[in-house]
Amino acid sequence: FDNKDKTFPTEETEVKVTLEVQGMNVGNPRFIYEKSRFQLYDDGFHGDGMAQDNLYANTIKFSKMGKHKLGLIYTENGREINSSGVAEVVITKPVEDKCQLFISASNSRKINLVVAAVGYDNSKSVIEKMIDYSGNYQGLFSVEPFKSNKDLFQVWFVASNQRINGVDANLSDVLKKGYLLLSGCKINSQINLIIHNDSKLLLSDEAGYAKSNYGYGFYDPKIPNSSAIIIHEFFHTFAGLVDEYETDSIGTTPAAEQCFFSPFVVCTETNSKFNCQETISSYQDCLNNSLWKDKIGDGCGDSKIIDCDPKDNDYLLEVGCFLGCGRNKNLYRSTFSSAMRKISHPLKLGIVNEKIVCSKIETLTGQRKGKCVRYS
Repeated sequence: FDNKDKTFPTEETEVKVTLEVQGMNVGNPRFIYEKSRFQLYDDGFHGDGMAQDNLYANTIKFSKMGKHKLGLIYTENGREINSSGVAEVVITKPVEDKCQLFISASNSRKINLVVAAVGYDNSKSVIEKMIDYSGNYQGLFSVEPFKSNKDLFQVWFVASNQRINGVDANLSDVLKKGYLLLSGCKINSQINLIIHNDSKLLLSDEAGYAKSNYGYGFYDPKIPNSSAIIIHEFFHTFAGLVDEYETDSIGTTPAAEQCFFSPFVVCTETNSKFNCQETISSYQDCLNNSLWKDKIGDGCGDSKIIDCDPKDNDYLLEVGCFLGCGRNKNLYRSTFSSAMRKISHPLKLGIVNEKIVCSKIETLTGQRKGKCVRYS
């Protein structure tokens, strides 16, 4: 059963069944559901456009919700082989515009992520690409440390086929629709995402936003890198990661543990705005006293010294001290650029932000695994 993404199909929706054969001379393969047999075809039917590739497939609609077992029958060397219970599929009941389980998590303590897509013809397909449990679309679960901890996340979605009028849509309309959809899920401590495709918002400062456990952002499958917007907002929403690019400021208080405050930065104020300049003393202060001081230089070559070359892949992620963090003055960040600054793929958070995300995952699930083991 082709269910690598752990999605739960609903009644009367098509489910693809795929058989992969390696090193065997298989003939006439069929899968068995209850008392019926369904032919499996090796003719490009399964979506890759290729025949004779050791993949056989067909689709079926399950009329009843519940857990169904599939059998397999085929011939090998002239002998018919019949196997029962080789695969299992769980079918759920469809509830329009209500909370539906999209990806399950077996861990007893799990992170419940609820996603609503506003303004798309096929919201479920959009959510599938954004969540990207399969790792094929540069979505959320293709980015570490979420990638190696994805089985701790239980994802829900609210189905909606309604479109927002692109001419009349504004921020309030998108959010009202998104919040209305999300209200269909009432799960304890749920983290919420609203994905929208309002092109007018994309051209404004309101393409994406995050607060508390809610985030929203623009996504259009036809626009390269647009998925990075909503993923960036999720980083804000999930772990409280802050913008890492502001050198001027609107405040004076350190906003997060990935920002280091140095009183030696020279800032001048004009009309309630600050123009801040790094000094030798402020830079040295960050190197000696920031929370990431023990990681300075980690990223290239010798992890004890700053030695990255601009040609190195992780040049932008080498740990150092860079002025500008959290929309507050006098603050340093640990990397020149990361997913908290660069809205394009591939997205990487850097050591300090990854550590914060891992701490959040462990707090919510009691687990520290995958990439997060590094930060034990």
